[in-house]
Amino acid sequence: MKFLGTNITRNIERDLFDYVPKEYEDYRESRAILRAESVEFERLNLKISDVLDQFFVDTATWGLAEWERICGLPVALDYTIYDAFRQNNVSFSTVEGVAWDELETLFIPSASDRRSAIKSKLRGAGTITREKVADVCSAYSGGSVIVREYPSEYRVVIEFTDITGVPSNMDTLQEVLRDLMPAHILVEYQYRYLRWNEFDSELYTWDSLGARNFTWNELEEAVN
Repeated sequence: MKFLGTNITRNIERDLFDYVPKEYEDYRESRAILRAESVEFERLNLKISDVLDQFFVDTATWGLAEWERICGLPVALDYTIYDAFRQNNVSFSTVEGVAWDELETLFIPSASDRRSAIKSKLRGAGTITREKVADVCSAYSGGSVIVREYPSEYRVVIEFTDITGVPSNMDTLQEVLRDLMPAHILVEYQYRYLRWNEFDSELYTWDSLGARNFTWNELEEAVN
């Protein structure tokens, strides 16, 4: 078993027998008692390991809610479909007939999205610099970014270079950056899409595109 968040495998039952006189292994009653205790110790160690996991963003599960509260982010556990509709200005008529599970997939943040938001918030603490903005955006989007400053124009341009299209967590990322950036700075975003020279270099034919059943949006993001 995994003991206290480490990779050390221990046989707790064997350990318990090692602590008592050797002849205890010969009695059915003592064996039953020690085996029952070993099961409880294993459960206890699993719970302790689970608690320790909550102290780290990458391994936290139920503890993500506490991280969100600490960082001043919306707590996903309290975030309902109706909150998502209101935040994204979604009308009920546009989602009529959509299954509930699909709505949750579309609007409720996943554990990985929540971890990205928390990391971005933590990395943004302190004095804001171009490097810190890039670090926050990279942590949130999962790709590299280039940050260009135009001080005389009070403007910053953030270009996503590794991923295509709009990052899935863009709304939350924008909220995080609005909290970090001075209010007088305009933040602009540039996204990467399929360029014509990239399209030409792939030597696509209409038949090959048709076979892949691309929509126009999917084609725009088909850089790799």
